[in-house]
Amino acid sequence: MRDFRRERDHFVARLDATERQVVGGVLADVAFLLGAQAGPDGGPLLPDEARALRSGADGGGAGGGAGAPDEARLPDWSTEAVPVPDDPAVRRLLPDASPDEPEVAAEFRRLTEADLRATKITRLVRLFRAVVRGTDGWAEGDLVVAPADAAEVAAALTDVRLVLADRLGLETDAQVDALYAELDGRAADRARRWRARGGRDRPTAEEEAAERSQRALGAVYGALTWWQETLVTLLSCERRR
Repeated sequence: MRDFRRERDHFVARLDATERQVVGGVLADVAFLLGAQAGPDGGPLLPDEARALRSGADGGGAGGGAGAPDEARLPDWSTEAVPVPDDPAVRRLLPDASPDEPEVAAEFRRLTEADLRATKITRLVRLFRAVVRGTDGWAEGDLVVAPADAAEVAAALTDVRLVLADRLGLETDAQVDALYAELDGRAADRARRWRARGGRDRPTAEEEAAERSQRALGAVYGALTWWQETLVTLLSCERRR
């Protein structure tokens, strides 16, 4: 994975085939977590594409078809209360607007959650497609971001990092620092942690598998954090020009 650099008036990063698969996978996973619909190829659809697909499956219905009003331009809110998401990762993406005022938070969620989900899904799907499909006129593996789109890409990466942080149990700066220390390969620290947990130097096979999974998630989290920082740095420089 190469950092974002300015090339031909764009911000360009580079990923190899494995990195495209991993990054594309986590982008799709977060989009699905937010309620994205899968397309024929298994990838997540944009909200408008999913709406059109459902409309086609329903036969259009009264007022449907090409001449129907553009539903995407209308406010999309629920007439009933919208429950707080059960998944803590989704709650990080769709937090209460006013934690100390439950009634205000519930009303705000009712009015805004559908649109907020659609906005986040749109950003994630667009970045997913740029990662896995590339951009015409650029080398394979190049992720090409127009400066005007950089803030949206950074926002999509933030959403992915929020989900990964939840899965990793990261809530404080100290926990993030501990993760980075582990990613630096401090095996002795890991051994001490295992001894503190169970009084033994070696974990069981199940614990080793869980540890590998956590380390893999941690590596993706660390890589995306660094990657996002290089993009934001370029964007900040662009705005000062």
